[in-house]
Amino acid sequence: MAVATPGNGVQAVSGIGDVDGDGDDELVFADASQTLRYLEPDGTTVTFQDGQTGSNVGIGAGAVTDLDGDGVASLVAVDGNNDVKIAGASSADGGEGSTVITAADAEKSPPTVADVDGDDEIVYLGRANGEVNYVDDVSGNNDVAYLQDDGGDRIDGSAGTGLV
Repeated sequence: MAVATPGNGVQAVSGIGDVDGDGDDELVFADASQTLRYLEPDGTTVTFQDGQTGSNVGIGAGAVTDLDGDGVASLVAVDGNNDVKIAGASSADGGEGSTVITAADAEKSPPTVADVDGDDEIVYLGRANGEVNYVDDVSGNNDVAYLQDDGGDRIDGSAGTGLV
């Protein structure tokens, strides 16, 4: 059953969340050009401001989540420059917009959000080494670190599947 047939197709579905702050959940996806869009309940589609993702191994569209606790969801993604991006709808209350976290050197595959050390971190696959990295203190310094197991060893990931 088709939910909708956007004009530029769909290559990846990221999730559901209220990304525009209107109180209704939207379906977030990457179209055939790897541009981030969301489907409104009335069937119209809206493009995220600065919503381009990267793709070569996988599509860099990741998890839908509310990172700043304001009740409006954003999308974590990897852009064409291998940087981690937090994409938000510019029309949302508070004007979420998009934020690029530079020098993250991420693989163009799906990132996710997880609680690594007591707050939400953006977890992604490192491009140079295939190891799982995360961005800590997302609302502040955006510190990048390796995810490690209990023995202190770095954890490997898969570029084909990403971390969603």
